[in-house]
Amino acid sequence: MTKDGNIKQRLEKLERQNRRMKLAGVGALVIAAAFLLMGQASGPRTLPEVRANSFVLVDAQGRQRATLSMDMNEPGLALRDASGAIRAMLANSPQGPTLGLLDANGKAAATLAVLSDGPLLGMLDANLTQGVMLDIPAHGPELKLNDANRFETDIGATDLITPTTGETHTTSAASIVLFGKDKKVLWSAPQ
Repeated sequence: MTKDGNIKQRLEKLERQNRRMKLAGVGALVIAAAFLLMGQASGPRTLPEVRANSFVLVDAQGRQRATLSMDMNEPGLALRDASGAIRAMLANSPQGPTLGLLDANGKAAATLAVLSDGPLLGMLDANLTQGVMLDIPAHGPELKLNDANRFETDIGATDLITPTTGETHTTSAASIVLFGKDKKVLWSAPQ
């Protein structure tokens, strides 16, 4: 065999080896990609538990919009509007769970609670001087209406004190009592 033929044979052999190496490399890449994709298909990995005293949720501008935290050893959630004012709060206190809704100035506007003596729904004006409260304590359901002049109407079970004896009695759920500024009964039905 001539020197040129020998070089030609060796060159062809190297080219075949090069093609095999390329095919093996492509095969290895395909297998690696398949394993990677199979790992992604199983979903994101989750931690079994995350522990912290507070979590803060921020919007795209970096403003604090929600906080889940411990306050005086009780969990609470505060939701804020775009200006940073707290507008809703959910708390679990020793008295019971409470949801509070606040106006733009941060004053309480509505409260829903399940307290140890019964559920409660309350609504107040911005000055906290007049409002409505519906609750169901142990003595029975009661709806209270208060105005800015401190007059009050109670519909339902109401605790009344007899001025002459100091004795307390509770009206039935089928009663209406109107109180003056001084908390004295102005009118009631039934009598």
